[in-house]
This record gives sequence, structure tokens and C-alpha cells, in this order.
Amino acid sequence: MAATTGLAPDHVLITRTTMDEWRDIVYRMASVIEDVEQDLEVSSTLKDYTEAFVHLHQTAAAVARFRVEPVAVGD
Repeated sequence: MAATTGLAPDHVLITRTTMDEWRDIVYRMASVIEDVEQDLEVSSTLKDYTEAFVHLHQTAAAVARFRVEPVAVGD
């Protein structure tokens, strides 16, 4: 398929669904980071840091589980 699409050697083709899912995950991660930063500006007790860690960890785990499977890889 790479030859028929004219993919350069350093290009990879993925599905739109995969791209959209990746954008969603990155957006969620950025949102969580922003939320945590704002929350810790208001209050920074051990409980606040623990809750922030849990929130960040849950979102980061979703990022770590995400897999991008290429449809075609350039030659």
C-alpha cells in the first residue's frame, strides 16, 4: 500500500479514527495537567497532591495503553 500512496520513507499512514483518538487522549492529558496546576495553586496539602497524582496517573495510564497501528509505512 505504501507504494500506491506515494509515502516517503519516513512517513506512516494511520486511520482517521486512530488520529482522532490520539488527539482526544492528548487533549485530555493537557486538560488534566492544567486542572492539577490550578487546583494546587489554590491548595497544596498532602491530600491535594495525592488527589492530583491519582488524577494524573489515571490519565497517563490511558496514554500509555494507547497503541497506534499503522495502515502503511513508507518504503
